[in-house]
Amino acid sequence: FIPDRTGWVVAPGDRAGFRAAVVALLGLPAGIRAARAAEARAFVRSSFDPDRQAFAYLELFARLPRG
Repeated sequence: FIPDRTGWVVAPGDRAGFRAAVVALLGLPAGIRAARAAEARAFVRSSFDPDRQAFAYLELFARLPRG
């Protein structure tokens, strides 16, 4: 995650913070918004690939104590 490029951090219930993030994004030129969207999609695809997530869970389960 790259702050202000592939996503924004807004506290739960922070309506003003959410609004500010959306307004800032909408204020960018269309070409930059499109580039950020592409960058965010690439980040999600590489970070949250279903096979990778399943493997990570299997590794975690293997490390948990048995009994």
